[in-house]
Amino acid sequence: MEKLKILKSGGIDEILSIESNDFWVPRQSKLGIRRAFLLHFILISSVLELTGKRDDFFHISLLYLTLFSSLQSWPLSSAFNSFSSREIMTRVALDREDRAVYEASVEVTDEGQPPKSGRATVRVLVTDVNDNSPTFIEPEESSVSIREEQPAGTEVLQVRATDRDEGNNASITYTFLTTEDTDDDGAFAINPRTGSITTTKVLDHEAKSVYQVVVQATDQGNPPRSVNMTIRIDALDLNDNSPTFSSSSLTFTIREGIEVGGEIGQVMAVDRDGGDNGRIAYSILSGNLNGTFDINRTTGQLFTTREVDYELISEYMLQVKAIDSSSVNPQSSIINIKIEVEDINDQAPVFKEDPVIFSISESLTIGSVVWNFTAFDLDSGSNGEVLYSLTQQTPKKAFKLDSSSGVLTLMTPLDHEEIKEYLLVVTATDQPSDENMKLRSSVTARILVEDYNDNAPTFVSKNRIDILEDEPIGFPVLHVRATDHDSLDNGRITYIINSGNEKGHFDLEYETGILTVAKPLDRETISHYMLNVTASDHGEPQRSAVQKIDVFIVDINDNAPKFSQAIYRAEVSEGSSPGTHVTRVTASDNDQGSNGNLTYIIPAGIGDNKFRINPATGEIRTRKEEYSLTVYVRDGALPALYDTASVLVSLSDINDHAPEFRDSCYPLRVPENTDLSVIHTVLATDKDSGNNGEVTYSIVGGDPATNFNIDSYTGQLSAKPLDREETGKYYLVIAAEDRGETPLRGICNITITVEDQNDNDPQFTQNKYSMTVPENTPLETTVLQVQARDRDKGENARITYSLSNETQWLFKIDNETGIITTAGEKQSIYNFEVRAIDGGSYDARSESAQVQITISDINDNEPVFTEYPFKVQVPIYKQPGQQLVKVVAEDKDEGSNGDIVYSLVNKESSKKFRIDSETGVVTAISHLSLESGKIFHLEVIARDRGNPPQSSTGLIEIHVGDTSSSTTLQFQKSSYFVKLEENSNEGSDVVQVVAVRSDGRRQRITYSFVSGNEHNVFEMNSNNGLIRVRDHWKLDYETITDMRLTVMAQTEGDPPLYAYTSVHVPFG
Repeated sequence: MEKLKILKSGGIDEILSIESNDFWVPRQSKLGIRRAFLLHFILISSVLELTGKRDDFFHISLLYLTLFSSLQSWPLSSAFNSFSSREIMTRVALDREDRAVYEASVEVTDEGQPPKSGRATVRVLVTDVNDNSPTFIEPEESSVSIREEQPAGTEVLQVRATDRDEGNNASITYTFLTTEDTDDDGAFAINPRTGSITTTKVLDHEAKSVYQVVVQATDQGNPPRSVNMTIRIDALDLNDNSPTFSSSSLTFTIREGIEVGGEIGQVMAVDRDGGDNGRIAYSILSGNLNGTFDINRTTGQLFTTREVDYELISEYMLQVKAIDSSSVNPQSSIINIKIEVEDINDQAPVFKEDPVIFSISESLTIGSVVWNFTAFDLDSGSNGEVLYSLTQQTPKKAFKLDSSSGVLTLMTPLDHEEIKEYLLVVTATDQPSDENMKLRSSVTARILVEDYNDNAPTFVSKNRIDILEDEPIGFPVLHVRATDHDSLDNGRITYIINSGNEKGHFDLEYETGILTVAKPLDRETISHYMLNVTASDHGEPQRSAVQKIDVFIVDINDNAPKFSQAIYRAEVSEGSSPGTHVTRVTASDNDQGSNGNLTYIIPAGIGDNKFRINPATGEIRTRKEEYSLTVYVRDGALPALYDTASVLVSLSDINDHAPEFRDSCYPLRVPENTDLSVIHTVLATDKDSGNNGEVTYSIVGGDPATNFNIDSYTGQLSAKPLDREETGKYYLVIAAEDRGETPLRGICNITITVEDQNDNDPQFTQNKYSMTVPENTPLETTVLQVQARDRDKGENARITYSLSNETQWLFKIDNETGIITTAGEKQSIYNFEVRAIDGGSYDARSESAQVQITISDINDNEPVFTEYPFKVQVPIYKQPGQQLVKVVAEDKDEGSNGDIVYSLVNKESSKKFRIDSETGVVTAISHLSLESGKIFHLEVIARDRGNPPQSSTGLIEIHVGDTSSSTTLQFQKSSYFVKLEENSNEGSDVVQVVAVRSDGRRQRITYSFVSGNEHNVFEMNSNNGLIRVRDHWKLDYETITDMRLTVMAQTEGDPPLYAYTSVHVPFG
């Protein structure tokens, strides 16, 4: 029964009702106001009676009802027009869900005059019937998810349905329906009031991942209405399972040399999770030395990425990780993988150093171990087992080698004095099972025999010398020499005087053994020295030898005879017979031998030859009756020294004779620079006696500079120091005059020749000599001639030339002519001293002059690039014209010969670049953006401006953009250092250089020199990079001490790959 309730107010207080067959569904609104929503309203024609109090209206026969409403959709209208018909009817079907309350004003009017009316408010409430089914508003999607492993009771979701009815018609309960679509496995429960769906147990994705439930929402109407909703519930995988390997470790075996990319084995893990949580990716965590291996992330297949070398690494211990692809909580497992590398015999034995240089003492006993040769072979097993052999032993066999241990022992005695050095070649050979696979290498051993001090010095100089007593201080008397067959300090000899030199008259130079005069000698004091000289080496133990040297002092005529008195007086009777004894004169001489053998003389003409003297005893006897005479005594030296004495015999006389010169007037030779001394005595005789026979001497001519003086009484002629270079001869006129009343005179003409002494230094014609010669002047070419003159004569004027401080031996001088010639060239200007020495026997004199020789440059040096190659990394955005790299070459020549011009070789790769001919700056002609990742090799020529020009070729390597991923060619070493003995045999191995590709790919590689071998000292095997000696004559340490080579490696194919390395070869 549906009821429409009409409420009145304002005088109408009766409630009227109508009945209907429609049903109502009550509902509680959100605002909590009770309303009725009409689900289905059927138009009816029922009458609504409106009853008023008749007491108010009984004097009126007819009433009119009027409805006033502000709603345009007011669904009711008045249907009565008289007081007795008071009905309000619906005009349209009512729906509570659209409007639950209608309100209007009702006015009642009578027909009286004037008419009376009354007004009341009518509120119409539309009650609910259950005409709406519930509607699900949550969830919006029919699929939800929940993580597995959640505890029972965990809410999955809350369903919510609404019903437009009200009251019980809108009260909803929720339940699960069991239908064909249901697949919930009893895992869920639903709260009938709230619609909250929860788990009844722990879900396991791996057991069941998808559930399906049917939820029914039912209202409480009568009859009830319901709605169903099918919901899919996904149990999300929590990634609760790690990938699992079938074992904790694996072992794979591969042979070294396996090709790059070769498969090794596969690792596999299983993950029970699903989706991304079960999708496994593999990676290598550790142990992948040098990045030798890689793994397929999806399949787990292991493979090689570079060459495997047993000698570098024989075993790898990899850790491989398997990880699932969960983005939230990825799980992983690790497996240890052992990769064993099987060895092949690809390594020859290697000696740690080559050559081996060591020394042993010559005193080493037979059987002693002198060295232990050790070679290392990186192979394993028999491939790495090494046996040793002696393949060469020079100059004779003296050693034996243990084939197993490499121990070298001595077989024969050593003698440093016989053989100072042995050269051995030792070969190490590995022992693979296949004889054809044997590899070997050799080492050169240079064994130096150290000297043992087993030899004493032996004197080779004479043990007796005779020297003049007037030798000057510093005069070399003897070169004391001893020899010692030992070497170094064992053979270095020094000398000392042990005895016989107590007064220090001699000095013996400690190192050289030069025996010199230290103090003036005097035979008359000491005539014989016996020196004990010791020669000692500096070995351990020290050895020495002793020699006695007899030094005899040779007398020189340095003492003149001396009469015991200057004047002897004697008287004889006039008329005494001839032979009468007059007197005896005596003289003495401190010299010895002929220098001290005295002979007494009365020169002819003295005393008118009236006396004679015994030459041995000095006894004077008469020949005639009256005499006056001078007596001479001379020694036996040549020239002789004299002394004179006068013997006066008193006789009465008249002056009838002039003085006469006889034997004393003859030519004289006097050394220049002699101190003032008597050089001669002139004798004049006068047959008269007394004053008439008394003679006086004077120089009357030939001495304008008064260099001479004569004793007026004795006739002793003395001379001042003379200078031959000023006056070489003097012609003296000496007068002898008696003292008679009328004096008489005799004349003596004496020619005096001044003998040369070495008192003048040689004088060069110039103080400094200068000359310029071209640097390519051949050896022995005359550069210039120096000339010196000496005012002395004879040997003293004979000049010998020498270079005194030209220590590099680049020039030499002819000792006699002074012509300087070339002997080499090392620098541009040479300043040295030339010395001229005269031929003086004991007091040679010298003078020096400066010589400057300028070497003018010729174009004999080619430009040399400072780098090879010049490498540069260029970004792709580099603009054309901007500097990419600057090449630099140096030329040791000067001027235009050293002025360098650069150019690029006209090749296809060079068309994108240009080079500044003066500065060497390289720029791009166009943009390089299209060349990214490329490597350009440009050949550049450096040419000097000489005539003819010299040139050399260099290389520029330009990397455009990122070339790190590009395959490169690399030498195993960036540089090589190997010491080489000078004059090594032709064909001797120097070093082998090896280059490999960075990706491990095998490809034919050729090797060549690019610089440093311009004189073809070495040769190279282009296939394997082995460098050997080609011209051993050029391995001369005195000419060049080392060489620096630049080697290029190039792969075949297009484009080729290049690599460069330097080889430094010092010479020993």
